[in-house]
Amino acid sequence: MPSTPNITAASSASRIFIGTLAAGASTSTGVLVTANKNDYLSSYPLPVHISYQNANYNATVNKTASIPITLQSIAQFNVTSVGGDLSPGATYVPVTLTVRNTGNEPAQAVTFSLQTIYPISQVTPNAYVSSIAPGASANVTFYVNVDSQANAGQYPLTIYEQWTQPSGVSSQQYSASQNYYAMVSSGGSIGLGIPAIIVIVAIVAIVYLMVLRPRMAAKKAKR
Repeated sequence: MPSTPNITAASSASRIFIGTLAAGASTSTGVLVTANKNDYLSSYPLPVHISYQNANYNATVNKTASIPITLQSIAQFNVTSVGGDLSPGATYVPVTLTVRNTGNEPAQAVTFSLQTIYPISQVTPNAYVSSIAPGASANVTFYVNVDSQANAGQYPLTIYEQWTQPSGVSSQQYSASQNYYAMVSSGGSIGLGIPAIIVIVAIVAIVYLMVLRPRMAAKKAKR
């Protein structure tokens, strides 16, 4: 089964074998194909090469047929912004993504799943949105922790989407994924220096009150 620039048959479906087919009979088989996501609402002919032998096995017939493949419309997602104040050691920090449906079908019962790598770990990895109309946006919030030994920088996030849509058959699920980045800043580590300075000053003050001040008082008493 050859492919076209717009439709590609799965490698496992490049050849399909049917043992026998009686005259006047028919059979059906499923074939997995992939298409460019920008080719929805288009129809493409998928050529199929057919080769078979007659009942007496004394002749081989070869022909080519064309199967029209129509791609249905579909919801598509694009993350337009990623917001979150992430710093080393931060816990239960909200990361909010603004997700826009750039397709031409409404998405319903949408599940968003977040996958992260070190130093970011998910606290709530899933978020749910009842529906997103074409052209509309929704804010999706996840909560994450950041390891205290994290270095400042950008770290990849993967967002997985799963949804249904009115144009699909009953219980049909659609899925996609997107890759983005979250920034971990070093701002959180600056604040750690202030309590440390306060502690040192307090210790010096205590030493002065407990040791040096009594000695100075004793010297004055001797005079």
